[in-house]
Amino acid sequence: MLAAAACSGGKDAVDQTAAGQYRFVSANKKGEVIPAAKRQTAPAYSGTLLDGKKAALADYRGKVVAINFWGSWCAPCRVEAPDLEKVYKAEQKAGLQIVGVDVKDTKSYAEQFIKNKGITYPSFWDPEGRVALTFRHFNPNAIPSTILLDRKGRVAGVYIASLLDNDLTKAAKPLLAER
Repeated sequence: MLAAAACSGGKDAVDQTAAGQYRFVSANKKGEVIPAAKRQTAPAYSGTLLDGKKAALADYRGKVVAINFWGSWCAPCRVEAPDLEKVYKAEQKAGLQIVGVDVKDTKSYAEQFIKNKGITYPSFWDPEGRVALTFRHFNPNAIPSTILLDRKGRVAGVYIASLLDNDLTKAAKPLLAER
């Protein structure tokens, strides 16, 4: 039992669902991005936003997208959300799009969280964790987590921790400069 548990997490943990392929799931350090030549295309996802509208990640192609996994029950998310909103407002015209993914939550709690925190960027309502499952090879297994996509829809960063405004700005700036 201990041997099995030792392989299940930590730095450079091996994805146990990789079916014989070696895929490492360690996160980037805050502010760092994956070099362009090593980026992989993000999986496609479409679903329903908290406001009831349908959306797809492909709708944001051409923008730098920060996909933030959060929950109203998550204390670090309460700290992180205003910082993400601050960066969104500051960098939206430059091409940054933040897309939230509310997980393991009731819709009413999620809506109240958005209202109380003054969040204006869209969020998928994902009580079953389907978005995280779609991104399983990039391991958003902790809440909060953020996956950063470049303008071509490739994964440029995976952050398994809360991101404050300076963390997200530092990572997004070089991606916003890429054309």
